[in-house]
Amino acid sequence: MKYCAAYYSDIGIQKETNQDSLLLVQRGQTQDDEAVLAVICDGVGGLKMGERSSAAVVAAFRDWFDERVEELYEQEEPETELFDDWDNLIQSLHIRLKDNSEKAGFRSGTTVEAVLFMKGRYYICHVGDCRTYIISDTLTQLTTDHTIVQRELTEGKLTPEQARKDSRQSLLLQCVGAGKDVKPDYLSGEVLPHRTFLICCDGFRRKVTEAEIKKSCRYSSKEKKLHEALEETAQLCMKRKETDNITGILISAVGEKKGLFPLWKKATQTAGKKVIKDILLEHSTPADKIL
Repeated sequence: MKYCAAYYSDIGIQKETNQDSLLLVQRGQTQDDEAVLAVICDGVGGLKMGERSSAAVVAAFRDWFDERVEELYEQEEPETELFDDWDNLIQSLHIRLKDNSEKAGFRSGTTVEAVLFMKGRYYICHVGDCRTYIISDTLTQLTTDHTIVQRELTEGKLTPEQARKDSRQSLLLQCVGAGKDVKPDYLSGEVLPHRTFLICCDGFRRKVTEAEIKKSCRYSSKEKKLHEALEETAQLCMKRKETDNITGILISAVGEKKGLFPLWKKATQTAGKKVIKDILLEHSTPADKIL
């Protein structure tokens, strides 16, 4: 499977710091197949130095991709080992971020939304309230928010309408780097051609409807169109007075037909594989400052 990917991040209309960090790595494994890792981490706004925590986590996932994706790609069924890898990574980051921030005299944390596309499947690691959607004829939310409001909605204590208006929407049940424990959700599924995946922080989707997301973030095999869709949605959020940082990644499954992905011709060689994208976007000091 080949993919077309784009990203967008904006500090927004109110915050002094963009606490969102993102990673987008796209690598050709064979002539007709690519591995793509997309990660968005949203530093927890109610805690201090969230941008440092989010930067540290995306950097750690970047290192993991370099070290492990080749070996996992060669496996017929990599899911168990992949999720074990990610769980070990998350638990290690949780302890290190928590210990080091407490030694520095503050509490810090971040959400994590990591999605790996490999050999026609997607694999998700989810902590917090960033989301992953599949967009086709319908918009399907794959992840479940780790928030007080979502828990009460699931328990039947709130209606969907009450949940949308609840002032506690941003109160997390867990994040990486703060709290006693962290227990990520892990999901996987088949990637079908001409489907688009949206990975986004809460600021990207709070002020827009699912119908508006589906309309603007529809499938395209052109990176420019995907970027324009993200920017259009972000601008609409800000027009409607969204106060948080706004970050999103769109990834379209183009298919297996040769020649559909134009950036293939521009790729450089790294360890025998074609690097199509390698984006690490953070708004902080280097990750080792907090780790």
